[in-house]
Amino acid sequence: MDENTENNNSKEVEKEVEERQEENIEQNNEIIKKTVNKFCILSFIIAIIGLFSFALFCGGIAIILAIIGLVKYKNNAQIGKGFAIYAIALAVMEIIVWIYNYLCVNNLKG
Repeated sequence: MDENTENNNSKEVEKEVEERQEENIEQNNEIIKKTVNKFCILSFIIAIIGLFSFALFCGGIAIILAIIGLVKYKNNAQIGKGFAIYAIALAVMEIIVWIYNYLCVNNLKG
């Protein structure tokens, strides 16, 4: 009897493992089918470039591209929404810092 129960238990375990593997394969296929929203990624890259140079220009472009990317974003069919949100936040901070620096420099001159 012990051998029969062990065999039944091992068969049940094997079935569970196979079911989990099939579920994992299905989940992986769903992830692979997702496309990348290019506007969202591009806005994030431009916002990063704005940290080092052309902050006002790059910040403005990054915000515009991020908004376009978010408008064109399809629910759960694309990847990149987080990049667009971070790009907007980063670009707004760049613009605020640029304006602050501009105002401080003008106040020191005059």
